Amino acid sequence: MYSWVVFAVGLLLGWRFKRRQLVIGLLVLFAAERALGLAPDAGFSSPGRVVFAAIALLLPLDLALLVWLTERSISAGAGRGVLVLILAEMLAVPLLARPELASLAPLLQHTFVPLGSFSRAWPGHSSPRFSGSTAGARRSRSTWPPRASSSSSR
Repeated sequence: MYSWVVFAVGLLLGWRFKRRQLVIGLLVLFAAERALGLAPDAGFSSPGRVVFAAIALLLPLDLALLVWLTERSISAGAGRGVLVLILAEMLAVPLLARPELASLAPLLQHTFVPLGSFSRAWPGHSSPRFSGSTAGARRSRSTWPPRASSSSSR
């Protein structure tokens, strides 16, 4: 229910303020959410797992391509190419979930970034979370507002 409300409000806002990028991005997100909700997950090479892996790979790329476009370039050649690519992906993902193409499922399970690579990139941190910035925020919050010290009130 929540996704339908967000989708409807976003479409209304995109229509009201004439933002095609917002409308197309919401359509892509909504289609991905519906595909994940409809695909059954029953194992490593199940259709649901293949759909999940394909969406996990393609959704960030699609959103990055949409951000790269401007409002004017959506109706130009590059924008049309991106829209055709996104529509082709939306048609290709259900095809990948078919049992005849189950041999392609392991290709979608490839690990692009090893799990331990973040600990080598940031020594002392287990993941690239915002631990450093939150520590700085905690430190600045503890010293704000500045307190008058006895030595500065002469």
